[in-house]
Amino acid sequence: MKRSAGDLVQIRMTLLKAGQRAAAVPADTMECDYMISINGILLDGSASVGDPVTIVTPSGRNVSGLLTDQVPGYHHSFGDTLPELAWIGQGSRKILQESRTIWEEAEKRLHGGGCCKCNCGTVPAAVNGVSADGAEAAAGDHTGSERG
Repeated sequence: MKRSAGDLVQIRMTLLKAGQRAAAVPADTMECDYMISINGILLDGSASVGDPVTIVTPSGRNVSGLLTDQVPGYHHSFGDTLPELAWIGQGSRKILQESRTIWEEAEKRLHGGGCCKCNCGTVPAAVNGVSADGAEAAAGDHTGSERG
């Protein structure tokens, strides 16, 4: 299928020829051209895969190369699923639930299961030994409401 001027296409071009690459590059890599793929809008006429073309990139640069993909897309993946990782979600949820249980138990020990010192789970009417009307109240005064 031919593409026309104004179509989104992808080109491939050689950025560095073999031997022009940095000295730190491994020898087997040094023997290969450094190729790049660039997406852009086809500027002139019509072309098929393999034809030399010029495109304009989203940043406004004009770049020439060989047309390689008529409708560019993203075709990468994260590879095959590793069996070792298949149960991580369930294991993570179990760890989080255990952490939540440990946290709740620590809060109960710290606060005595509620704000009442006798561990009944109610919120006493008296806070810091003083009731709402300002009178002194004894620890464990159960005239308050239950915990919500």
